[in-house]
Amino acid sequence: MNDPWLKERVEAIRALKNPTEHQRALLLLFDNPARNIDEERKLSALAKAERAAVRAQKARANATRALKEDRLSQRRARDQLAIVRGALIDCAVLENRDPGELLGALLCFIEQGTPCDRESWKQTGDALIARQMTAGVPTARTRTTASTRTRANSPAKPL
Repeated sequence: MNDPWLKERVEAIRALKNPTEHQRALLLLFDNPARNIDEERKLSALAKAERAAVRAQKARANATRALKEDRLSQRRARDQLAIVRGALIDCAVLENRDPGELLGALLCFIEQGTPCDRESWKQTGDALIARQMTAGVPTARTRTTASTRTRANSPAKPL
């Protein structure tokens, strides 16, 4: 059998640590120079099966790669959404609020907000975002430092 692919594949199989039973049979038949017609047929069948196995392995690798890329794009989308949500909290100077308080306020917003309320809240939020974008969004550290200085310089309020 003068198949260049088969010769390369036999060399690759020889390099394997644990070849399969089919691969060992392929090696035995390939190494036998005096093959009869039946052995030639078996060698041809084993070579065909080995080609199919290589194609199947490539197909599995491609499928795994496609699934991995899909999971990666989903993770990137989730990460981007989390970044945007965090930026909105920073824009509204809410970073010093308790997360439970913020979640409770959002749940209340979802349950009690009417469509008119939601539209006015959206307009207010869009206006704040536009102002922040044109003015350049200050970092959370700058806002926190400025608000801490203001509280430190103001007299204490009686309870």
